[in-house]
Amino acid sequence: MSSLIVCRAGVVTPLCPAGHLPHKGGDRQDAGSPLRDRSSHAAAEVERDAWAAPLASLPPCGGDARQGRGGYGPPLGYSPHVTAAAIALFLASGSLAADAGPIAGNPLIEIPAGPFVFGRDDGPENERPRRVLEGRAFAINRTEITNRQYGAFVAATGHRRAFYADHPLLGLADRPVVGVSWGDADAFCRHYGLALPSEQQYERAARGTEGNAFPWGTRSRGEARANIGAAVCCTGDDRDGYPMTAPAGSFNAGASLEGVLNLVGNVWEWTRDVYAPYIGASVAGGRHRVLRGGAWNSDARHLTTTYRLAYDPDFRFAANGGFRCVRSSP
Repeated sequence: MSSLIVCRAGVVTPLCPAGHLPHKGGDRQDAGSPLRDRSSHAAAEVERDAWAAPLASLPPCGGDARQGRGGYGPPLGYSPHVTAAAIALFLASGSLAADAGPIAGNPLIEIPAGPFVFGRDDGPENERPRRVLEGRAFAINRTEITNRQYGAFVAATGHRRAFYADHPLLGLADRPVVGVSWGDADAFCRHYGLALPSEQQYERAARGTEGNAFPWGTRSRGEARANIGAAVCCTGDDRDGYPMTAPAGSFNAGASLEGVLNLVGNVWEWTRDVYAPYIGASVAGGRHRVLRGGAWNSDARHLTTTYRLAYDPDFRFAANGGFRCVRSSP
């Protein structure tokens, strides 16, 4: 993911941005046969060695000609993170339409029907073309699904735990759950009568109706807008107070028009769509799913409302990949 990473007995291995698709086998392997690529070997060693070493600086990814296109300039400005009290005040103000929804502590924010801008013509080829679509109403979780919420699902269903559930930072109860495959995320949403968002739903929630580059509108400095990485992909930093994931309720200054948080930064988020170019290709036969939004160790060029990351749906060792759910209107 521009930065999906795995820990390997003292080595942190970067996984690269959209179009790279280095992982074909996820965490599956044939009985009696070796794992099929280096990343799977690394993941397997994490399973065996647990926390042999902390996650730390990732070197830049390389080799993908598309990696450097589609950004919006230097990293966003930073300031101390917004407090929980400020977030609670924002919710109490009635600035967003929400219902409690089926997931405790993560209300569903209503996104109204109507036209919206999807795609762009001045970025990577796989984000083209820009067009106006007529969208149906839907509702989306205000934040990413947290470790607390995912843990409740595991306790209720017996589903496997998130890979990083016991990590001293990534596994904190209020942080976005990471270390989940597309299937894990899909099972969670279905359990609550919800679904993963489509790319169109994610982009509408993040961009508003006018096709903004960021959930808050235009690029701005001097306020904490998102949990992002260093200037060079793919390294996290703690200038915003968080060396890795931030609490899911953080960065209220970066909320979308309707009040949805962290649609850019913190963790990449699974969508339900199979990856394909927007025009001139079919998803038939495709298997990679799309992630959106960038993460805590992404650089600025991967932190836009339109950036698309195609990835192996079976891979569950990403320390910066999570999700949220939606409820579609009939």
